[in-house]
Amino acid sequence: MNARAWQRIPELGTEVGLWFLVRSLQALGRRPAEWMLRPIVAYYVARYPGIRRASANYLARVGVEPTPRAVSTHVFTFAACAIHRFLFVADNVSGFRIENHATEVLLGNGRAGTGAVLLGAHLGSFEALRAASRRTGARVNAVMDMRNAQLMRRFLERHAPDANVGILEVGADPTDLMLRARDCVERGEFVSILADRVGPGQRSTQVQFLGGTAELPTGPFLLAAHLRCPVYLVFGLYLGDGAYELVAEEFAERVELPRADRDGALAAYAQRFAERLEVRCRQAPYNWFNFFDYWSD
Repeated sequence: MNARAWQRIPELGTEVGLWFLVRSLQALGRRPAEWMLRPIVAYYVARYPGIRRASANYLARVGVEPTPRAVSTHVFTFAACAIHRFLFVADNVSGFRIENHATEVLLGNGRAGTGAVLLGAHLGSFEALRAASRRTGARVNAVMDMRNAQLMRRFLERHAPDANVGILEVGADPTDLMLRARDCVERGEFVSILADRVGPGQRSTQVQFLGGTAELPTGPFLLAAHLRCPVYLVFGLYLGDGAYELVAEEFAERVELPRADRDGALAAYAQRFAERLEVRCRQAPYNWFNFFDYWSD
């Protein structure tokens, strides 16, 4: 299964099912709602062998024995983070324990009010970071491709109409995205983008990651270079039982792409990102949510 095949897999459940799960979260609490996820997870694990293979391949690379139970735990962690997202978007964090180590990095040392790019990955929950940032007065604008999340879009528009505030949707015009992102940074806001998955038609570069060769998109680094602002790596790692750890680290004061070796500089930034991502994958191995053939070797 490749990235495009993974994107064609239907989203977990139906809109009614999502409504039921989220209402269960709100009425019964996190644990009962998560138990309701288990048959859904069992179905997807049984129905899609490509998911099982991709999970087992990844788990072996991070030193986890890829048993059927480990694979199920991996997919369940993905599903749990997916439904948690709805509560985070609604600013409902009462059922979670969020240990926030990111704010000090992002807002300390006189950084408050200074725009920056936040690079993340399909690792844990980025919405946990956005929910925590609202309590500090910081605004995080997420660059998102909603084409494979129409079910979630419809749900949020109907049940959480304020959720799309702070979303920079990827469209056909990259120049428009650049201009909107620049406006955010100039207002002292954060612009976040996931840098671990290559979308259709996107340029990429090869990196060494978890013992193999993988492709990373160059677009996030081009965006950061265009915005000429500090760049941080940020992750919302799910530790289980409702606990999240938010972490951030400085990636570059500026992303510089010299004309003489632009491609080489892009490759170097991508490799640095891959190396730091590998550290976080080993820290929270079940948080990796790319269930397709990620490595080319």
